[in-house]
Amino acid sequence: MKFTLKLLSPNDVKEFVNITSQYDYDIDLKNGTYVIDAKSLLGVMGACTRRQMELSTAREDVTLKHRLQNFIAA
Repeated sequence: MKFTLKLLSPNDVKEFVNITSQYDYDIDLKNGTYVIDAKSLLGVMGACTRRQMELSTAREDVTLKHRLQNFIAA
């Protein structure tokens, strides 16, 4: 599963990481050439605020996508 996200504030990052941390499989964010663990608060905070990035995971999880709906870029 892949889609584009945008996290606009530190609160967005905190909420995003809280959601992704509840899943037991790998969730990655790609920002240019960098791949960041989507469950790492410091990693996401340091690399992704206010930039569009691609979320990817090996699983198709409609629940995860629904919970991240507020962060999906149009």
